[in-house]
Amino acid sequence: MTLTVPEPVTAAPAPGLRLLQVAGFASNFDRFCIAPILVVIASRFGVPVHTVVLAASGYYLAYGLMQPVWGAAGDRWGRVRVLRISLAGAAPDAWASALAPSTPVLIGARAATGGFFAASIAVCLTYVGDTVPAAVRQRPLSALMSAFAAGTAAATLVAGVSAHLLGWRPVLALPGFFAAYLAVARRLPEPEPERSGSLLAPFRVVLRSRWQWYVMAVALLAGAVLLGFLTYLAPALEAHGAPASLVGAVASLHGHRPLPGHFAQGARPASASPTTPPTTPHSWPPCPGSPAPDRNGTCGSPAVGSSSTTKTSH
Repeated sequence: MTLTVPEPVTAAPAPGLRLLQVAGFASNFDRFCIAPILVVIASRFGVPVHTVVLAASGYYLAYGLMQPVWGAAGDRWGRVRVLRISLAGAAPDAWASALAPSTPVLIGARAATGGFFAASIAVCLTYVGDTVPAAVRQRPLSALMSAFAAGTAAATLVAGVSAHLLGWRPVLALPGFFAAYLAVARRLPEPEPERSGSLLAPFRVVLRSRWQWYVMAVALLAGAVLLGFLTYLAPALEAHGAPASLVGAVASLHGHRPLPGHFAQGARPASASPTTPPTTPHSWPPCPGSPAPDRNGTCGSPAVGSSSTTKTSH
């Protein structure tokens, strides 16, 4: 009789998950902290608000364009290595943004910061996908999304208060300290990189899928609406006389959206027992009284394409 025994995969330990949460928090903090301080920056530099908005636009453009680049690099050279490199580059760029003496320098520094911070969210999510079995993946993903949301909420709130009390420069420097710490923090276990024929192979797979085109179109529309709305909400409120601290508090409400879902997920009973051995991302749990499920999860036939070891007894 042939028995297929799935190879165990070590899930991300709690300290490792905390590091991923901090990385995602810092990335979202840096991405959304600019909106409440646009009017303050414009007044300090003596330029129109629409000129300073280019700092936000350049950041978002670089952030979006670098997502597939960092993703392909992570597939080829490892998630953790790419994350550390990106954070090491984001730290000095964040500090350069805070020390910018003019609007052109600020726009360039913010664009560079966005390009480096672009790796954080994508790498954090794919790292969990690589290391945590699908049956128990919901809770760590929920914890990550809550950290991302907290970064969004804290960014606008802290930026508004900082602009009112300390000025605009400290809030742009703060994510740089997070990035510098994470770049030298304790190293996470590196999942085995997925080797493909070339760096362009994953892009060809995506571009040939109609479903992926649909997902990208929805993401483009959602990003344009949400980022455009949030970027101009704060200046619009300040133009009507609202103080920067109040503007930041109002804008921070956007970041609280995923938190109820996280608490609901935490209240759910675990879908798998802690003693249940995890399976690889490309295999299914064993079936009782059957060798192994097939690739569709149906019991009764050997697994196809599963990274498992086979033991034979006579």
